[in-house]
Formats: sequence, C-alpha cells, structure tokens
Amino acid sequence: MNTHHTSNRRTQMLWLAVGAAVAAASSPAIAQPWEFNAAADIGIIYTDNLFVDPVDETSDVIYAVIPSVSLSTEGERVSGRFLYRPEAYFYSDNNEFDDIVDVLDANFTFAVVPEAFSVFASAVNFQSIKSPEGDFPNSNIIVTDNRVDARVFEVRPIWDQRFGEVRAFASVRAIRSEFDDEVLQEQDALSSTFRLDNYAAQQGVSWQLSFRDESVEYENDIEFSYQQASASVGYWVGSGLRVFVVGGLETPLGRFDAAGLEDDFYEIGFESRPNRRLDLVVAVGKRTFGDSARLRATYRLKRGTTTLTYSQEPATRAGLLFDRRPIQDLDNLDRFGDQAGVDDRFIQKRGQWTTSLELARTQLQFRVFDERRDSRVGADGAILENEVLSGAAVRLGRQLGRKLEIGASVDAVRREEGERDNEFLQLSLDAGYALSARSSVSLELARRTQDNVADAGGDDSVEHQIRLFFRFSLK
Repeated sequence: MNTHHTSNRRTQMLWLAVGAAVAAASSPAIAQPWEFNAAADIGIIYTDNLFVDPVDETSDVIYAVIPSVSLSTEGERVSGRFLYRPEAYFYSDNNEFDDIVDVLDANFTFAVVPEAFSVFASAVNFQSIKSPEGDFPNSNIIVTDNRVDARVFEVRPIWDQRFGEVRAFASVRAIRSEFDDEVLQEQDALSSTFRLDNYAAQQGVSWQLSFRDESVEYENDIEFSYQQASASVGYWVGSGLRVFVVGGLETPLGRFDAAGLEDDFYEIGFESRPNRRLDLVVAVGKRTFGDSARLRATYRLKRGTTTLTYSQEPATRAGLLFDRRPIQDLDNLDRFGDQAGVDDRFIQKRGQWTTSLELARTQLQFRVFDERRDSRVGADGAILENEVLSGAAVRLGRQLGRKLEIGASVDAVRREEGERDNEFLQLSLDAGYALSARSSVSLELARRTQDNVADAGGDDSVEHQIRLFFRFSLK
C-alpha cells in the first residue's frame, strides 16, 4: 500500500544535488565560509491506526532512525542552504512496509552582478498526497496508496536594479514537477514578470508599467496560460499616502488555454504607510472574471507582526503545489488539497489573517483563512464543481527554564466540493528538553481525525500518535 519507493531517477537527482552542493562549497570563485552540521534523530512512534482506516484500526510501534546533513552560507555573492535527510522507519508488526523516505531541500542564490543580477536555483524532494478525495495521511509513517514522492526543480534568473528613483525588475521562473507514479502527470511551469516604476521617490506623481506571463503545461492535457499588461498612475498625497488607478489588458476567463491580451480591466485604490509599523494597500476594480478586490494590511507590533490579506486571481492547483514544500515529517492542513493528483485551474478568492507574537518566554502563532475556487476547469477541459476551503491553526509555545519547552497546537480545515464535505482536525501536545548543548529529547502526543460530513456511513477515521525522539547533533 505504501508509495515510498526508490527509483533510479530519484537516486540520481539526490546524488546530483549532493554533488552540486559540494562543488559550490569548494569553488574558489565563491570562496566564503560554509557552515556544516550533521544530526541524528532516533525515536519510537506508536500509532493506533496505521492505515487511517475508519473501520479496521491497526496499531503498531515504529522505530525511526533519521540522520541529516546540512550546509548553509550567507555571503555577498552566494547564499543558500542544503539539507538531506533520509528517514528510515521499521515497523514492529508490519515489517513488510519498512522503508526509507528521502527528504531533500536545496536552494542557492548566486549574485552574478551584486545589486543587479542574480540567479536562484532549488531542488526539493518530499512526500505529497495524491488526491484530497482519498484518505488523509499527513505523516510519513502512515501506510497508504495516497502518498507519493514529489520532486520540484526551479531556476529563476532575476534582474533588479535602480536608476536613481526608477526601479527596473525582471524575472523568469522555470519549474519542473515530477512524481513517482505513472498516473500522475509531470508538469512544467514558466512565468515571466517585468516591472518599471518610480515608487522609490514616495512623492509627487507615481507610475508603473508591468507585464506578466504565466503558463503550466501538463504531460498529457491542455496547458494553463495567462497574461496581463498594465499601467498605473498615482499621486503621493502627503507623506506615506498614495492614491492610484491601474488599467490594462488580460487574458479572458474561458481562454486560459490560449493566453492573449483581449479583456480590459481596471482598479482604483490607495496605499498608506503612515509610519514604520503599518503598511496598507486597498484596491477594487473590474477584472475578466467580474468585480474584484484586494487587500494587504501589515502591522508590526512591538514583539510580533499581524497581517490581513485578500486577493482574487486566476490560479492552478499545480502552481500552488510549486509553492508548497512540506519538508517536515508532518504536513500542515492549510494546503493539504493542493496535491499532485488534481490538476485544475480556477479563480482563487482567498482571505487570510496571520499573527506571530514573540514574548519573553512565550510564542504564539495563528492563521485563519477562507478560500473559494470558482470557475474550476480540469486540465482535460472538463467543468468541475466549485471548491471552498476554510480553516484555522494555532500554535502556542512556552519556555520553562533554560532547558524545557512545551507547546500545544490545533489545526483544522474544512473542504467543500459539491455534495462532498470533509473536515480535518489535528491536536497535539509536545515537550522538548535539552540534555546538553548537542543533545535533546522530545515527546509529542497527537490526535488526528477525518470526517466525511456528506457520507457518515464509513469514511470517518481517527488516529492517535505518540512520538518519543532523541536528537544528537555536531553543533
């Protein structure tokens, strides 16, 4: 049942990434300090529902050995991080599922011309859920057919240069996604952006010219493509307040398989930065899909930040997967539906409120979001039901003394698509204790539930998990 398996392609990718990291670290052209660290996590995990089955719950004890190596640097010409972590799991009662899950996260930025031209490159290997229609395995120890190895490669050259008060920005982002499953389609994305503006002046007349072109090409189906060209004119009314109007052309709704600048659009709005703490942008207008609005409000607290956003944009699930890279063992629920097996395009209308507080011994983070996906069309051209995602997550951590830290988290999401509703909830308590400068022990208790509201006859599942880990590191 488990989809964890080693392929020649994946092994080659991992070794190439290792070789690139070593070559970068030893290159005399970019000689600078690199920080190396190695660690090992050894633990034992108990689950009372190994297959997240709503009826036949199977318990097991899993032994985990998770070594990791990392390289990182931060310099004028090169910055980056390389992490490789093979996760080995050994099952007591179901040892036919013993496996090694490869986790890779490598990204580097090379400043070819400092403060003008740079190149960003990254490679990621992680476990992705195939489809939100299946069971909900948000942990690498769960045995299921609904998880698959996903690899995402990205190269992005960036030109960002100032000429007095005028800023010129241009970038091209090429992304390749691959999956260890013959049914899932490999995906190639290409996006380009160009902007020219004088916003740095922050006085008098402001202007901007911009163009963007986005496309996602699926292995067997039609591609998604979208273009937008715009011009903006505004005026700084006093210090920190700008009013503006934006007009231009974009790809019509229904023509996202053949980009072209055919529909006109406009926006009017204002931007306010009265002090160093508040940054506010509000705009309303008319887009190819109807009335539109966008909002971004960030307020910097004395010991934290709170941000409120709302946007309406054409999007693809594949495009969202590119930005979702869960390299940790446990996935958060916010983007759980943006997985490898669903390739559709839609109008994304998303509102979100996030807050992060760092007090003397307490950390608090929370996120509340609501998202509608309207006018959905599959990659094969089929009309799909609209989708609604909503949820909240809270994380509270408390430092008790110099060595002990405790925490609690709640993560919940509801997904609606036609007559099918799914509710997911995970609760956890955790504690970590520093045994020494290089070793620690951690304990986590978790409960995860999946409830199919539309079909109460057999799709509900509950899983409890206990995790005890010892960690040893060189630093």
